[in-house]
Amino acid sequence: MLGRTMLAATALALTALTAPAAQPEPPGSDGDLRLTNESPASAEVKAGQRVIVSLTPTEADGLRFTYSAPESTDQAVLAPDREGEATNQFNAVTAGTADLTAVVTCEPVDEAHQCPAQVDPWTVTVTVQEPSPQP
Repeated sequence: MLGRTMLAATALALTALTAPAAQPEPPGSDGDLRLTNESPASAEVKAGQRVIVSLTPTEADGLRFTYSAPESTDQAVLAPDREGEATNQFNAVTAGTADLTAVVTCEPVDEAHQCPAQVDPWTVTVTVQEPSPQP
């Protein structure tokens, strides 16, 4: 028992040390994939999983950035389930690829700062794969 515990702890430590910092949160015990403002530009899920997006306002260098509710570019692949102010939940319906996008709005915190002329949208490309066959 102690050997298994040590092996599991070692594997967990190695995973934490070798994993890149900006990864989507791994699927939880419920199988959900969670994406945030800091998520990488792409992610993969299996059909039947949920993708939960939570975007929070950020402030840097005298500028405040807020996000619209994310949307799917292909609702046949990622169908919206619940929508909030800057959150949304999608169901991975079938194999394919869809972008999740949100409009990013910039507001200066004070008169000494100005927003850039163009602010790129938040976008993550999600590839949905067919679930693995059950043995």
